[in-house]
Amino acid sequence: MADDLLAEELRALGRSLPTPAAAPDLTAAVMNRVAEEKPSRGLRRDRRRMVAAVLVVLAGLLAAPPVRATVAEWFGIGGVVVRPLPGPGPSEAPPPPTAAANLTVAEATRLAGFRPLMPSALGVPDGVEVSADRRVISLSWGSGAGTIRLDQLEDRLIPYYEKQFGGTFELTRKGFWFEQPHELRVIDESGSAHSEAARTAGRTLVWTVPGRTLRLEGALTKNQALTIADTTR
Repeated sequence: MADDLLAEELRALGRSLPTPAAAPDLTAAVMNRVAEEKPSRGLRRDRRRMVAAVLVVLAGLLAAPPVRATVAEWFGIGGVVVRPLPGPGPSEAPPPPTAAANLTVAEATRLAGFRPLMPSALGVPDGVEVSADRRVISLSWGSGAGTIRLDQLEDRLIPYYEKQFGGTFELTRKGFWFEQPHELRVIDESGSAHSEAARTAGRTLVWTVPGRTLRLEGALTKNQALTIADTTR
């Protein structure tokens, strides 16, 4: 049968990929759920086998550092795409640029057509700006090496940022954490990424909420970034 052949091919692919050991509590939860199912019909057994095979494949993909970036681009990270590089990326990154301090939040809202989410952990921003194409609102706090920048945009068919990334990144409870420096490009509305406007970005957390993508960058630890993201409303 075609379904049986597909399931076998997926299982074979899963076995060929490195798979991390599952946590004991996860294993127990999955086995308990499977035990609750009544295998009274062959069709239900086939479906469970196919689902299990797909999960094995995805687990193997996420466990293999060279393909994590490809997986992220596959599914997208809201308005951000990740282009994996064959080699390592930049070794250092400057602080993110500060947002121009010539707009109020209300003025930025009128220009961009959406109200920015605000992280209460950081308080009132020192700078607020809107991109020239009015697709992104940027907020910043501090200056110099202590600059923290939060970019946010409404999700559209065409992403806004392209990350040229040569390292590995982590899928956290909130979003994607990029520890290593990487090149950041802007994608115009025709879908072209502009290398002349590229810059090297540092530690970054990218996450989404319904209809919105947020990108937090600065000299932050992963836990600090997650705390800020948790307070962004």
